[in-house]
Amino acid sequence: MKEKKAFAALKLLDVYELSSLRKFIISPYFNQKESIVTYFDYLNEVMKTNQSIDELDDHQIWKIVFEGQDYENVKLRKLNADLFNLVEQFLTQKQFENSKQLFQLAKVNAYKLKGATKFHQSLEDESLNIVKTIANRNAEFHLIQYQLKKTLFDFIPDDEKTRVMQTEDVNSRIENISDNLDIFFISEKLKYYSIILSWNQVYKSELKMKGIDLILKLADSTNFLKIPVITIYRKIILLRIKPTETTNYFDLKNLIKEELHLFPPEEAKIIIDEIINYCIKNINQNIDEFKWQNELLEIYKESLDRETIYTKGNLDRNDYHNIGILALRVGQFKWMEDFTNNYSLKLKEDERVNALNLALARLEKYRNNYEKVIHFVNKVSFDDIWYSVTCRALLTTAYYELNEIELLESLLSSYRIFITREKSLGKERKVYHLNLISFTKNLVNLNPYDKNKIKKLKQKIQETTKVIDKPWLLEKIAELETKR
Repeated sequence: MKEKKAFAALKLLDVYELSSLRKFIISPYFNQKESIVTYFDYLNEVMKTNQSIDELDDHQIWKIVFEGQDYENVKLRKLNADLFNLVEQFLTQKQFENSKQLFQLAKVNAYKLKGATKFHQSLEDESLNIVKTIANRNAEFHLIQYQLKKTLFDFIPDDEKTRVMQTEDVNSRIENISDNLDIFFISEKLKYYSIILSWNQVYKSELKMKGIDLILKLADSTNFLKIPVITIYRKIILLRIKPTETTNYFDLKNLIKEELHLFPPEEAKIIIDEIINYCIKNINQNIDEFKWQNELLEIYKESLDRETIYTKGNLDRNDYHNIGILALRVGQFKWMEDFTNNYSLKLKEDERVNALNLALARLEKYRNNYEKVIHFVNKVSFDDIWYSVTCRALLTTAYYELNEIELLESLLSSYRIFITREKSLGKERKVYHLNLISFTKNLVNLNPYDKNKIKKLKQKIQETTKVIDKPWLLEKIAELETKR
């Protein structure tokens, strides 16, 4: 059954938004059809019981909404279309009301269209006061400022225009309008150029942007050197085209500390991700690895403190695990334990139990408490493929350390079959796990007194780049060398 657009739109809303939507629908200004109110109430009640509205039968819906009338498919489709339109209007109105600038711009335009010039001064005063209450200074802010100031300038009463045109005030007004337009234009061009550079790196493409040399020159001019939205995206570009010049990283890091509060949460997260990715790239390339691990953990900690790491109020599962792993690698076990327990509550509710137990299993591995590793792994559901393979890798090290050879051999056999058959795992990811399985088997079967075989296995592990838990494997080789 094809999903109805009205149903898809309703499923975007939370409980509070659905409650507000009902008030919107029963308002005669927006809707005068009682059938839509009845229809919405029925759908809302179904959703409250966690039933799927997609499973509802059209004839059953008809009986509820148009009791006693003969079924008409066209009329029902019209009902769905009307409901969808109202949901769209509600979402648009909600967005509109959440932006003080947009609301003020619409208000000024409304008075301008009515020719009500006597309200000009009060509207101008209001607009200035609104700007003082808005922390956001991204490109969108400057675009709306341009539109608002332009509209206010065009709206100056005729008897006032003559006076204004003969003073220096007109020059500053026009400059202000022009500056906001320039800032919007330059910062947006820089932002999309940074996206192009990212795509070129990831997809090995050769995308270009016309006129970017002029934009970069303007961004470096004294007029725009202190505009946060321009300087931050300029540094992001430098970070991409000159990755070995670490001064750009530290400059960007300082700018973020001082100016990230000037961006809305979604954009702040994108900016933070830029320096996170830079650190990760240096770590993956083994460039002063420990230094960049500490740098990355510091960024993550600051992002947690400032709550700029969240997406729609939730901590991403991957960020949760990456932060925990980093803390373990740099030896901050106690901090990692506190983070793991406290911030699991910031994950989506259905992810918390698995994520927490896997993180605790990792922590106990670093503490060499391998029985506890098994304890926490056994609490993890293997329904998720990522958890399934990660937990198998943890069990591999735990069984080996506890000398549970029979359990280990059985695990390695089932582990190999699972990896080989699992279609959702990419080929490269499979290689990482298959190499861990192979090297662990070699360790189990290795004669601890055979110096040549130990040396060959060590060399092979060192030369293999695609393997899970490489440091642990080399640690076990070192132990065999010591025993010998």
